[in-house]
Amino acid sequence: MKVRTLRTTILALFSLGLFWGGALAQNFTVEADIPFAFIIENSTLPAGTYVVKEAEPNEYSISTLKGDVFVYFQAEPLDVLTPAKTSELVFNVRGDKHFLSEIWEAGELTGLSVIKGRTELKMMKKEPRKTESVKTKKK
Repeated sequence: MKVRTLRTTILALFSLGLFWGGALAQNFTVEADIPFAFIIENSTLPAGTYVVKEAEPNEYSISTLKGDVFVYFQAEPLDVLTPAKTSELVFNVRGDKHFLSEIWEAGELTGLSVIKGRTELKMMKKEPRKTESVKTKKK
């Protein structure tokens, strides 16, 4: 009986994970004018207008409108109890460097937490974190 209950529980959790994972970012695409150079994982990108798109589950791309800058990055779901009030990109500011940290869509309970790269992990020990947000528009 315990084995059957365990199987049922595992199946239910797996199904719930597939449902939420698929529902998180279907057709996810946002655009933002970022007025400063910034870092994603281990890539430094110049200021400009960027489009963020879902490539695969937990993998996203960011590129300029011209397509001359293009980077893939990984992000994990970030859940909150109240819906996001604005659509925005959140940057951690450490020293004079900006690191893309979170992506939110207004009205959603789940955002994205960008995986930190080596540079930010090193700076975390020395530099206090401040944040700066940039509004996005749905593409």
